[in-house]
Amino acid sequence: MVATRKSNSDVTLRAAYSVLESMLSGDFRHQFINELMESGEPSKAVKNLRYCMNSHSFETKSNRFSLENIVGTLDDRTREEGFEVMHSWNHSDHTFSTENTPVLLAEHFSSMSMIDQNVRTCLFLLLDVYFFHVLALCSMRAWDDDRPQDNFHAITELLDRLQGSEGSGHQFVENAETLLVIAVSQYHPIDQAYDDLIEKIWSLDHELQVRFSLISSAVLGGHLRWGFRAMYGRDIVKMRADNVGDYPWLLYSVNTLMEEYVRLKDCGMENRDRREVVRALLNGLSPDPWAFFQTLLPNSLVSYKEKHAGLKELFREHGRDLALDFAECRSIEEIYSPLALHFNFPHNIMNAILMTCLSEGSVEGLSINDLLTGNRCDSLIEERSKQLASKLMTFAGNNRDRVGPQGAKLIVYDQNVALAHCNMVLSTMEKHLR
Repeated sequence: MVATRKSNSDVTLRAAYSVLESMLSGDFRHQFINELMESGEPSKAVKNLRYCMNSHSFETKSNRFSLENIVGTLDDRTREEGFEVMHSWNHSDHTFSTENTPVLLAEHFSSMSMIDQNVRTCLFLLLDVYFFHVLALCSMRAWDDDRPQDNFHAITELLDRLQGSEGSGHQFVENAETLLVIAVSQYHPIDQAYDDLIEKIWSLDHELQVRFSLISSAVLGGHLRWGFRAMYGRDIVKMRADNVGDYPWLLYSVNTLMEEYVRLKDCGMENRDRREVVRALLNGLSPDPWAFFQTLLPNSLVSYKEKHAGLKELFREHGRDLALDFAECRSIEEIYSPLALHFNFPHNIMNAILMTCLSEGSVEGLSINDLLTGNRCDSLIEERSKQLASKLMTFAGNNRDRVGPQGAKLIVYDQNVALAHCNMVLSTMEKHLR
């Protein structure tokens, strides 16, 4: 099958879905990897894969697909809105990489010692990383045809195919909403881009807003907790000044979760959904509870004072019950706690997982949602999450990339920090919600 080239005006998400569904379904990826391996030389196979990912063109003896025009057009539209999805931000020279991120990862793998029996798994993983980034790009374009809700469902279906048995089996994220949040969570220099995206996200239906809020509160909570200790010496003023774009997004997330908490509470729901919302609320509030409970607003939220006031009113009405629910979330050493995980950016976690998998010739069965939101209904997932968090901390400790005046590791898992932030939220609520 050959994907015909289209004019830029004809490039739509529907066209992207058609090609991606063909590539992600059936045995195309298996055939592609098998033919890469026919050379018998791992370095040559990786080189050929890099070429394909760079040209966005993939061919087997029976099929040929080109995503070049699709990726190029969707990427141009996304850059015009202030976001760069296919490339990585370089903090040392303050530019985005010239090569796309999957190609960079393949280049890194080329420099590693390759064990023959693991090369096939690693090639599969690298190929799936490429498709992960293309789907992330698609998630950014979900509003292009005024059917964002349908598009998010369609992208989630493609994501399920990507992570199914036809590929490496590696689990990246649970849904398209998480895909988009991760896509925009690396550094982007235009704050207005985030404000515009917020308005689009919170025009979706309630179900999608809740899914966005569950992962957004976890990402922003972990990111700001890390900064609070590693970058700003527990100086809230400095943290707020350096994260102006994060606070409105966090306000919208916390507000949506609080409305969902009230809805579930009024329905008498003492179920998994309510516990998930409680954990997400605590995660989002944990870095800076004063921003949401005090009357004096951070500068970044002054333009959102009506929404902030409405949120405070919900806290006043339901704060007593919420505080009891929060108290039950206090970290216990034997139980995995997402509140104990904090990091510079979530892509640091994603990259650490990928680097670890490539070095071991393995794939990961836990998604980033398992790590960031937790699952206290499954003891096996809890234990595996704790083991993975420990492995990521080891990776971060061995990595030369450090940030801040103390040279902090980019990923930290610390139960004591979880307990401290939980207590900080509870004490702030008690003081300001009397």
